[in-house]
Amino acid sequence: MVGRGRSSSGGVVLLVIVVALVALAAVAFLTRRRVVPALAGLAQSPAQRRAAEVEAFIPAPRSSAVGGTARSAPRPGAEPRPSAHIPQTYPSESANVPPLPNRPPTPTPSSVSVLMAVPDGPLALREGAVELQLIGRVRLVGDVPAGATELSESALEALAALALREGQPLTREELRALLGAGRETERSAGTVSNYLANLRRVFGPERVPEASGAGGYRIVGIGTDFARFHELVRLAKAEPDNAARHYADALSLVRGVPLSGVPEQSYGWADRHDLGAVTTKLLNSVHGAAVELARLAIEAGDGNLATWATEKGLTVWQEDEDLDELYLSAAAISTDRSALPRAWAAVKRPYDSRNEQVPERLVDHYQSLRRRA
Repeated sequence: MVGRGRSSSGGVVLLVIVVALVALAAVAFLTRRRVVPALAGLAQSPAQRRAAEVEAFIPAPRSSAVGGTARSAPRPGAEPRPSAHIPQTYPSESANVPPLPNRPPTPTPSSVSVLMAVPDGPLALREGAVELQLIGRVRLVGDVPAGATELSESALEALAALALREGQPLTREELRALLGAGRETERSAGTVSNYLANLRRVFGPERVPEASGAGGYRIVGIGTDFARFHELVRLAKAEPDNAARHYADALSLVRGVPLSGVPEQSYGWADRHDLGAVTTKLLNSVHGAAVELARLAIEAGDGNLATWATEKGLTVWQEDEDLDELYLSAAAISTDRSALPRAWAAVKRPYDSRNEQVPERLVDHYQSLRRRA
C-alpha cells in the first residue's frame, strides 16, 4: 500500500510538471517570446545582463553607413532640431583643441563614456595652415591673408573647385566648364583667368601657381574640411580602438548643411555625379559617422555623446529614420525620465507641422523603448 501511494504521488507530481511546461510554452508562443534565452539569462553575470540590456536599445542598421550606398538629399528648408536630451556644451568654433597627433587615444567602445566627453570644438589647424571650410557656410580659416575678405563668391567657388581636387590640376577650359555647371550663362575664359589672378594675388604664387604647360591649374597648401572629414573617417575605420575619437573629431567639423548660403546656381558641379558628386559623398559620410558614433556611445551607456552624434547627423539630414531611432535610444538611457518624451516630441514635430503620420518604424521603436523604461 505504501509503494502504491508513493507511485500515485509521483504520478501526480509528474502530471503537474507536464501541465506547467505546456502552459509555459503556450504563454511563450502567444507573447512571441523565447523561453530558453530568458531562463539562460538567469545564469548570466550582472555585467552580461547589463550588456544585453544596452544592446536592446541599439536599433539594427537599416540604411547606408560609412561608405555605404547613396542616400536621397535631405529635405530642403528644414529647421535644425532643438536638443531634447540632457543640457550639454556644443562645439565652439574658437575652441583651442590640440592638433590631431597630440590627441589622447580613444579606448575600446566599452569605456567610451569614461574617457570621452562631448567634443568642445573641431581640431585646431597646424600653425600656418589655411583651410577652406564648406560644411556649413563657406569660409576660410587659419592663417588667412588679409586680402581674402575681398575675394568674390565666384573666386571662392573657383578656389573650392581646385582645392577639392587635392593637388590634381585642371586646365582653364576644364575649370571653366566646371564653374559653368548649373548656370544659365557660361563663364568666359577671361573671367576664369581673373578669378585665378585674384586668388594668386591674395595667396601668392606658391599656393596658386601659374599653369605649367598642359598640367593646368592647381592649389597647393590650402586644405578643405571635406578632405579632413574623409581622412578622419578613414582613420576611424582603420583604427577600431580609436574609432569613437576619430568619428567625434570628424563630426566636430559639421557646422551646417554643406555650402549653406551660397548664391543660387553656384556650385552646381558639386552635386553632379559625372563631376565627382562631392557633396553627396560628404553627406553620406556624415550620416555614417553619426550612426557609428551614436551606436558606440549607446553601447557604452553614454547618452550625452550619442545625442550629440545624432544631432550632428541631423544637422545635414534634418529627417532620417536611422538617426531618429538612435536619437530616441540615446534619450532612453538617460537618468532623466523626461528625456525620452522630449525626444519623441522633437522627432514628431516636423511630421506634425506637415500633418503627416510619423513613420511606423519610429512609432514602434518609441513604444518599445517606453515598455523597457
